[in-house]
Amino acid sequence: MSFALRQEGPYAQQMRLQMPAMTKILRLLSAVFILSCMACSAASSTAEAPTPQQLAAAEVEAAVPGFRPLKLGGGGFVVDMDFSPDGRTRIVRTDVHGAYIWDDPTNEWKQLITATSMPARDSFVGKGRSIGVYAIRVSPSDASRLYMASPGHEGIESYLYRSDDRGARWTRTNFAPVEMFVGTAGRLFGPKMAIDPRNPDIVLIGDSAGRIYRTADGGTTWATIDPAQIPTGINPAIAFGKQNADGGSASSELFVATGANGVFRSADGGVSWARTEGGPRSVARLVAAPDGLYATDRDQTTRDNAWKLAGGRWTRFAIPTYGAGHIWHSIAVDPSNPSHVVLGSEAGNVVSSFDAGKTWSSVDKGPPQRKAEDVPWLEWTAEPWMSNGNMMFDPVVPNRLYFAQGIGVWYAQTRADNAKPLWISQTRGIDELIVNDLIVPPGGKPILAVQDRGIFRIESPELFPRTHGPDRDVPIRHGWSVDYSASDPSFIAMVANGGAGDRSGFSNDGGRTWSRFGSNAPSDPPGAAGGMIAVSSSTNMVWGPANNGRPFYTVDGGQTWQLARFPAEVPTSGHLGWSFSFYQNRHIFAADRVLPNTFYAYNMDPAAVGTYRSVDGGATWARVGPSFGVYGSMGTSARLASVPGQAGHLFFVIGSTAVMDPHPYNMPLKRSRDGGRSWQDIRRTQEIWAIGFGKAAPGKTYPSIYIAGYANGDREPALYRSIDDAASWQKLTSYPAGNVDTIRAISGDMNVYGRVYYGFAGSGAGYGVLVN
Repeated sequence: MSFALRQEGPYAQQMRLQMPAMTKILRLLSAVFILSCMACSAASSTAEAPTPQQLAAAEVEAAVPGFRPLKLGGGGFVVDMDFSPDGRTRIVRTDVHGAYIWDDPTNEWKQLITATSMPARDSFVGKGRSIGVYAIRVSPSDASRLYMASPGHEGIESYLYRSDDRGARWTRTNFAPVEMFVGTAGRLFGPKMAIDPRNPDIVLIGDSAGRIYRTADGGTTWATIDPAQIPTGINPAIAFGKQNADGGSASSELFVATGANGVFRSADGGVSWARTEGGPRSVARLVAAPDGLYATDRDQTTRDNAWKLAGGRWTRFAIPTYGAGHIWHSIAVDPSNPSHVVLGSEAGNVVSSFDAGKTWSSVDKGPPQRKAEDVPWLEWTAEPWMSNGNMMFDPVVPNRLYFAQGIGVWYAQTRADNAKPLWISQTRGIDELIVNDLIVPPGGKPILAVQDRGIFRIESPELFPRTHGPDRDVPIRHGWSVDYSASDPSFIAMVANGGAGDRSGFSNDGGRTWSRFGSNAPSDPPGAAGGMIAVSSSTNMVWGPANNGRPFYTVDGGQTWQLARFPAEVPTSGHLGWSFSFYQNRHIFAADRVLPNTFYAYNMDPAAVGTYRSVDGGATWARVGPSFGVYGSMGTSARLASVPGQAGHLFFVIGSTAVMDPHPYNMPLKRSRDGGRSWQDIRRTQEIWAIGFGKAAPGKTYPSIYIAGYANGDREPALYRSIDDAASWQKLTSYPAGNVDTIRAISGDMNVYGRVYYGFAGSGAGYGVLVN
């Protein structure tokens, strides 16, 4: 039985079998709506709302049964790219989740790490984090051959994979697993792996410690290059240089840089090595060109940190100063004109040379110009720079420069007169946003709190957002928590802070527009990022800050806030038991969905652990329930949830845990029907990451319950639904749309029975439509 079929439960099989006929009918209807829309007037600016015709067509598409990515787009950081010389294979890698390959027929990027592409034993799911890619390259002589290094199932060590069909299937090579950390400091340096230009079986890769490994048989055997020849050092860079004149199977020239040891050269295909004289000591990037080797230095003390090695001699480029922040990072050489070289700074400033580096001119003329017809919010969002992962010229289209950037992939046509480029988004299919919270209010639209970009309101799951909240004043704004008022679901409050100060606030129109809370909004300690919010009404809310902040409450809609009062056993300094850091993504404050001014909380301090309740709007609290025995790394992303329409009904999930914990960790879903006084284990649940509620099934009164994690004794995680008050669980799918990322937020649609939304730890969000 194949890996893919092994993941598909009976319900998913039934849904899959019913999809073709339904899809044909619904797509036909969709085409009618689309033709109608084409008759409308020309599209207006990207910040405007979609037209009724666009929404109608999208909703028809969204009604097709199945599981699909939610159209968010971009985010995270595309940190590197590689193209085959014939342009047939174009790949990019990210620091948070996976790598992508460009698909010409659909005009979008496709994820390379999926449930069907990876070996079954290397499933990355259920390890408590998303999976970034350390290195990925395409063979210059065989566009179908790829090699990829990505963290293995232990979460600490990495394996090296090979694909002979452009990433459709990956097999693990015999490379012994070592640490290859996709961290902030070294994610942009490299390339950390290189493939011989004429022989796809010859590969070199460096690990996080700077050890260099080589295979000459496509990964069957590996040898470590003697550290006596190349000293180890963090964040290595590797490049093949000039090829043998006699057309031998290996290039005669190789370059390796490790740590602060300079650049080493081999003239015999990697048998012997010698350090080059002069040049950069600590290399950021290496790029080989027909006339020599280009390099940028990690030295942050000078703007003249770009170099060229030709004829055995290093030359440091003298580049004019074009303003602050120009520390050069990326190098790109135009294959259609090797004398055309560009340098990109870490902030996205660009200089260009048409004489192989002798003279340079600025292409940086103020904030970048961007056009994003594929994912409109990428153009709308305020970002005065373009964070630089890497730059490459198109191997087929002359003068087209690609830019792997912090919110996607862009390209521009360079010009000899160095005119300011127009960067055009080619990001569709890449989705690296981190979803921290997710709600679907009754009568409203899905609202997502995401890292880096704040808040998204989803007009339709098949339309990319044109804007995001709470504003576009700053380029980075983290969305942490979002909640709605049961008495007035159009009132939504959210926590959005970090990066550039606090912008937390509320919306009176279902998330279309946002207003800021009052000037004394919680900031304890000052500047604390993260946090969680619970809403009882448009006037009454409770805010639990992260970073060991103390909880606050408001009774005037957030204009003023007061400290909540807890029993003496709850700490008021040090580790308070609420949330010691923003990255925990805890949501352990909840408002009762029926009883006014009633809130619940779960404290994890050893001396105060247990369930707490307030019946006076969050002013005073009392411990009413017991501890669940949460221990170790458990509870890092715990969630306390109130059931819509059910007074005093609560559920508690431990959330995802550290990669070294056993999975499933056998801590079942907890529930209370009496406001947290007593709790029961929900049988047949073993490890639950997230929980949410949706519209009740026909003939039922209790909301549908959706969970993500391990249940029914399954050895692999899945999405489940209960329509009988948690008495039984129906497996919906193991890997939604093939995505192996960890689900950390989930909500059924309170307006449409059978529709569910879920947010991932590093790959955006998805939604499912069920046939019954």
